[in-house]
Amino acid sequence: MRIRTFDELLGRKMSIGLHESDVMYRFVLESIVGINVILVPADKRAMDFARAVEPKSTMRLAASVDDGMLTADIMINRWSDRSGGLRIMKPTEMMFAQRRRTVRLPAHVGIDLFVHRDGAAKIISGQTEDISIGGFAATIDEAVTAGERVVARLNLPTEPIIVVAEVTLVESLRRRLAHARTLSMSPDDYAILAATLPQLEEALEKMGRMY
Repeated sequence: MRIRTFDELLGRKMSIGLHESDVMYRFVLESIVGINVILVPADKRAMDFARAVEPKSTMRLAASVDDGMLTADIMINRWSDRSGGLRIMKPTEMMFAQRRRTVRLPAHVGIDLFVHRDGAAKIISGQTEDISIGGFAATIDEAVTAGERVVARLNLPTEPIIVVAEVTLVESLRRRLAHARTLSMSPDDYAILAATLPQLEEALEKMGRMY
């Protein structure tokens, strides 16, 4: 089922926060009556935010769906102690973005790059700065070059996977920050990565981080 409208999010978790900030707060969409919406805080942190936010503040809303993410601009109405919810105006439009392949989660996992140097195999270790099915960025112990193909072992929290990747960019100001795009991986490793990404995303949301 493809979820694309706000009404279809009823009962689901979502995050809201200021446009200029990557800090988000987790709520559950409890009810929709006409243009009036009640969001229930998912934790104390969100409740503290809801009680302090100014009425008529403009926020952004983001909700994960199976094949991507829905976002919208919203206007805060007010916090209600009686209902224990944050009242907002129903957004008129939801924007959809497919993110599992294109948008990278700012997750840190260990990485080992297997490369050839002077005719011999060598391992360059480091840590990812972001990761997705489509690629990754990593801070590594030694420099690589744009266009170089590498075999990367991503030490995911679940289990390691192997990815063949091409280095697309090495940032000039940070010589050892390399960006790479995925060229291939086994079906089993693809399944492991696809299953792990939502877990990493959930952990980021719990920390109030947005991407």
